Amino acid sequence: IAYGVMAIIVGAQGFFEPARTATIPNLTSAEELLPANALSSATWSTMLAVGASVGGLVTAVAGRNVAFSVNALSFFASAFFIGRTRYDATPPVVARPSGLLALTGITDLVEGIRYVRSRSHVAALMLVKAGWGLAGGVLLLLTIFGQRIFPLGAGSAAGIGVLYGARGVGAGLGPIALRWILGQQPKRLRRTIGPAYFMVGIFYIALAGAPTLWVAALCVLLAHFGGSILWVFSTVLLQLEVPDRFRGRVFATELALVTLMSSASSYWTGYQLDHAHWSPRTLAFALGLMFCVPGVLWLIIQSRWKEPAPDTLERPDQSASGEEE
Repeated sequence: IAYGVMAIIVGAQGFFEPARTATIPNLTSAEELLPANALSSATWSTMLAVGASVGGLVTAVAGRNVAFSVNALSFFASAFFIGRTRYDATPPVVARPSGLLALTGITDLVEGIRYVRSRSHVAALMLVKAGWGLAGGVLLLLTIFGQRIFPLGAGSAAGIGVLYGARGVGAGLGPIALRWILGQQPKRLRRTIGPAYFMVGIFYIALAGAPTLWVAALCVLLAHFGGSILWVFSTVLLQLEVPDRFRGRVFATELALVTLMSSASSYWTGYQLDHAHWSPRTLAFALGLMFCVPGVLWLIIQSRWKEPAPDTLERPDQSASGEEE
């Protein structure tokens, strides 16, 4: 049942998340994109921190079934507010192909692939979150650390809640703090991605040696401070770069890549725990090192960046060239 339910949840997320991300530029001006995405990340992170903490408490007091029920009701509340949202999302009129392939969406997929292939900088930005997903097993480790290494009281739910709460706080602070320090020029956002990978890696390596739950929580907080920079900055750069006509397909492909990478990393982490008998601390160290790989690759990409990515806050569908596309 758990496998089936998770497959349905992830499948639904594959529809929801790309549509939500692609819609943000239809609700904001170009100058508001970074604050809007930072606010979105902060809202998600606040709910993660509050939800993880409250969820751990509810589970410890009332049991997991009550916690699942409360969580399920929250999705209906979210759907109610989303259903009341109104915005203009009318893409430019273009000639559409006809026939069976067009009906199945294959022609749209091919068109999207051609668009990405002709713009290497878009492809590079699409892979930023996949690099984060390469070490996605760290999220599994938060549960293991809370359960086996830093349990609070007689159970493990509270310790897990503290670590996931720290993850939420760090993810909320990252893009807000960096926007205040760096501003929101695309060139600066691109240059911050590489160091953010190393920041995540360093603090997960530090987690491997954390002596107490509260030191571990600080390491998780700072690691996800960097992780949220990767997530929000790459999202904003894609929103600025990709016209409305292709934005949904780009974000759907990006989500597929990060989901596949995170799944593979989580499976590898679980396998090493169960069959190779690696300790959670050893795995935290190994996964922290993995974050350095995409960090180095991004620095190489950045040094060879030749495509004319925008250095002003103007979306492509707001310019004449964007309309021609």
